[in-house]
Amino acid sequence: GDHRYLHSFPTRRSSDLESLDYIFTGGADLSDSGKYSFKGFIYVNNDNSKFNDTLKFITFINNGTVDEFPHIENFDSFSKGNPGILKNGWANDGRDDIDWRVNNNRTSTAYTGPSRNHTQGNGMYMYVESSEPNFNKTAVLYSPCFTLRSLPIPYLRFWYNMYSGNAAEGDVMGSLAVDVYDGQWNDNVWSISGNQGNKWNLAEVNLLGFGKDIKLRFRALTGPGQYSDIAIDDVEIYHETAGVDVGITDLPNNGCGMTGGTDITIGIKNYGTASVKSGLKVGYILDGGAKVEESVGSAIASESTVSYTFAAPVDLSSGNHYF
Repeated sequence: GDHRYLHSFPTRRSSDLESLDYIFTGGADLSDSGKYSFKGFIYVNNDNSKFNDTLKFITFINNGTVDEFPHIENFDSFSKGNPGILKNGWANDGRDDIDWRVNNNRTSTAYTGPSRNHTQGNGMYMYVESSEPNFNKTAVLYSPCFTLRSLPIPYLRFWYNMYSGNAAEGDVMGSLAVDVYDGQWNDNVWSISGNQGNKWNLAEVNLLGFGKDIKLRFRALTGPGQYSDIAIDDVEIYHETAGVDVGITDLPNNGCGMTGGTDITIGIKNYGTASVKSGLKVGYILDGGAKVEESVGSAIASESTVSYTFAAPVDLSSGNHYF
């Protein structure tokens, strides 16, 4: 409901052209997620000009807080519409030109926009409609707040679609930008403009340089024509692994079939973000014997797994345990 707070300024004469900051006692409860409309006003006896005595409505948005990761928003719980029903702390700005909309299938104009969401095909995604009169219009979408204290290397990952494919009109695609709030807005942390093809594209943003409590802002600017729909889907906050992080995933088989010439094969996975060059050292020790060490002859890309077989087979034919 509405809440009205009436307070009197302390007795003090204000000189001409002087401003004064005043903090109300008690404050207001803005803890629930949602939008709050604020209207400020002032009463002054014998005020000769009342046109500036009321501050127009300002909207405060409490987007809620996410503190469990990895966290992914696929928008599938949202309800389709213009703008539709947004949930989970996501909200349109309300002070921009047009809204982001919830959609699942093809957008209303051919040669622009996705034909489906990024993953399941029948799920939801968020998009900005560019048909007339939405030329050169800005749409702003806010995320919930994220508390990143548990993430050593926080990353943002999302998918976007910016297709402007009408040959007669040419590339009229606008732009998409991501801003990060950590006490102040950091604009254009990531941005792109122009036709990006008839497909979903991946974007990744390192959030390590920002504060531990952040909020995201997706700013879409449509182009000068109707073929500039802009869409996003599968927005994820997660912990990125270290640049170099290599581990063993598979060991030699146990049980039957071991012979006097058994190959030793291991699986090697690159968990890191950087490619591992050829020459990686691998080795093993069998039953306390001499160390066998070799080099992997190929590079291992990020998130890739390779199998490596040591050059010389070993004798595992006797019925013993080998360590």
